[in-house]
Amino acid sequence: MAVFIIMITFGVMLIFGVAFFVVFKNIRNTTEQVTGNFTQTLKEGLANQAQPRRASDKDVIDVAMANQGKVTATILCARLDISIDDATQKLDSLHNKGIFTLENTTSGHLVYELVDMDLMK
Repeated sequence: MAVFIIMITFGVMLIFGVAFFVVFKNIRNTTEQVTGNFTQTLKEGLANQAQPRRASDKDVIDVAMANQGKVTATILCARLDISIDDATQKLDSLHNKGIFTLENTTSGHLVYELVDMDLMK
């Protein structure tokens, strides 16, 4: 009888041991998957942040049209979520192409004004 009880006890312990091993392995696999997905998402997010947004000519002209044909680098920076340096370079480029004229206000601000005011109609 004692041998039978020992065998049953050993069998129960073996079943619980196998069950624990299976559950632990599933938890470990799930943890690795979640960690892998999180790491991949984090890498993709950082890669997207590393590439600054580029403003197209149309984006800049649209902002100017929304401001009665006038725009500054600060306005572009705020509206298009680009750096002030990128906004200045873009406006200078479009000025050199004849899209904008440049006006220096009495307060010293540079204001770019659309040459083709027919766009405002």
